Amino acid sequence: MEKIYVVNDLVKKEYILKNKDEKVLTKTEFINKYYYNYEDSILKIMNDYNKNYEVAKEMFKYLVFVNEGNAKTEKLKMLLKIKNSLKEDKNFKNYIKDKEVIFKNIPKTKIFPSFIKYDNKEYKDEKRFYTVHKNITKEVIYVFEEISRLLASGVLLNDIKIIYNDDYEKLVKRYAKFYSINMEEKISLMGTKVLQDFLSNMDKTSSFEEAFNLLKDKSILKDKILSLINKSISEYDFTIQKEVFKALAKKASISIKYKDMLEKVDITYEGEDKHIFILGFNDSYYPKVKKTKDYINEEEKKLLNILTSSDEIEEQEEMFKMFISNNKKLYFSLTINNDYELSRYKKYNFLEKEKEENKIVYSSLAHKLELSKKLDKYYKYLEKDNSLDIYYSSFKKEYNTYSNKYNGTIKINKPISLSYTSMNTYIYNPFAYYIEKVLKINPFKDNFYIKTGSFFHRCMELEDYSLALKEYEFNEHEQEYLNRVKDEILKDIDFVKEYHNVNNFNNIKREEEIVIEFDDNLDRKSVV
Repeated sequence: MEKIYVVNDLVKKEYILKNKDEKVLTKTEFINKYYYNYEDSILKIMNDYNKNYEVAKEMFKYLVFVNEGNAKTEKLKMLLKIKNSLKEDKNFKNYIKDKEVIFKNIPKTKIFPSFIKYDNKEYKDEKRFYTVHKNITKEVIYVFEEISRLLASGVLLNDIKIIYNDDYEKLVKRYAKFYSINMEEKISLMGTKVLQDFLSNMDKTSSFEEAFNLLKDKSILKDKILSLINKSISEYDFTIQKEVFKALAKKASISIKYKDMLEKVDITYEGEDKHIFILGFNDSYYPKVKKTKDYINEEEKKLLNILTSSDEIEEQEEMFKMFISNNKKLYFSLTINNDYELSRYKKYNFLEKEKEENKIVYSSLAHKLELSKKLDKYYKYLEKDNSLDIYYSSFKKEYNTYSNKYNGTIKINKPISLSYTSMNTYIYNPFAYYIEKVLKINPFKDNFYIKTGSFFHRCMELEDYSLALKEYEFNEHEQEYLNRVKDEILKDIDFVKEYHNVNNFNNIKREEEIVIEFDDNLDRKSVV
């Protein structure tokens, strides 16, 4: 009997190279082919039921499991009605009838047909190790030092992989450059001028062709736009096609890959001979708890006999067990502090490993940056790091000696408005002021001052520190600062509450913009 192997999405390329004679599908490809016609169904739901692209995708994910017997709620009945209006494509089901379908290293689950066979490695109970770090910056530096050590010993960069969550993204990319290690670079298509021009053209025209022909840019990004157009074209109204295009464009990116690079993977990856570094081995990501709300509730999932949230947690655990059994050279690391705790998966024979001190410095730039941070803490907060003397003796750096003064002349042609924030920028970093306020080439970014300032305002507005905190996400350095000033914020909140208790005004104006004009060209603005 002919066999069809189904593998995890990241495994397909390497699996095919090793097993050239076998027919291979990814798990995603199998699901999309087996359950109706995926793309056509999404479009029909959008058109007939006036749903946007993302909602239509979410509805389709569940309606394939609805039938006359389990449609017990109003929402499930509606999904059944939609399902009955769709045309089932049975070509793929007929094609695999006389084939042996084998899922390799994919957890057994009730959502897949019963005829599927599973070829999974058994869990191996072996000792595994992890290192603990005070913060994620130290963790990232340690990992890149270890990667550099492997490279120095003759290991090829393509034989090293890395796994990390969103908390680590910016730091990993930054320190990869410090250590001269190539990683895949992704340029978001949505942030490019050529796409924004195309979207603007779409709103002015009645077809993709007209909008595309109006583009003057000769960028290679036009090829990517053309690819998205081909995926969006259908028999449905141009309004539907445009919505599909915009949804696809939001997630589209241009990838820059290198012949030799450190590849980011996930725990579905299999590579027995590869060195894999897993950062953030914490309980919030292993297992990863879903934060978004699903289209149907847990009871409705039980009616459909599909995975509930608790089932998904169990499936993640099975996948993790396969991962640590399929891969030999694993390097786990994590940060432990108030925000991060060790993963519950430590039960799989994990032990803490003492960090080895590297006597060789593989990136002087990374270590000079660390020295700067330690000097900052020392001079600003009188907090002396235990390793400051060692760093200083190795990388002597005079504190606060860099000159950021702008020596040119700024010509003011029209009146300008200076906020306290912009004046503060001018005082402490005139060149940054010139770049941001005069040349206006620095886009708005949610920096530390804006973020914490917004948080303080919100605390006063809600008169509740904890409630305000739930609306923001702070990294560990920001949280460390907030912990220092928390008592002051609480005092201010108490003062505001007390003020409200002793006055009988019903309409309280809490903030007011004050503008003081000095002359025709200068005024000062503030919010009080």
